[in-house]
Amino acid sequence: TYGSAGQGTVHHLSAAMFTSMAGIDMLHVPYKGTSPAVQDLMGNHVDLVFSPITAVLPHIRQGLLKALAVAGPERIADISDLPTVGETVPGYQSTLWISLIGPKGLPEDVVEKWNKGVAEVMASDEAAEAFAPQGIIPASASVEEIQERMREERERLSAVIEEANITIQ
Repeated sequence: TYGSAGQGTVHHLSAAMFTSMAGIDMLHVPYKGTSPAVQDLMGNHVDLVFSPITAVLPHIRQGLLKALAVAGPERIADISDLPTVGETVPGYQSTLWISLIGPKGLPEDVVEKWNKGVAEVMASDEAAEAFAPQGIIPASASVEEIQERMREERERLSAVIEEANITIQ
């Protein structure tokens, strides 16, 4: 059994992609958020949880949970002995990313100013130092790169949703 933050969440889709690529079958136990899923993992009510590293890293460091792998394309510097899923299941990668989105028609100079500011912050040593202990790798992208990534993610995850027959309830 595996827990996730809920039906149709990125965590659920990451797990569905994993089970498909690994050729295994697991029962999905959807929760109303990451915290209840992690609590039930700690209480041995589910066998594993697909979760953001930030939600479980403190429990891992305290020895309350055992990390099995990270879903991203590379190991996390602060816990470099932890393998990626892709090291065992070739081609697997699932990352959680956040971008700033504004209303349609936002003036181009405002978009450029925000994008430049975010890029400068994400490239700073201060950001790297602040995010590293949380297992987060700071990055930035142009508007065009974000739009392309959104298109690629839509295509990739639509295939996962269809194959796993995932519906929002």
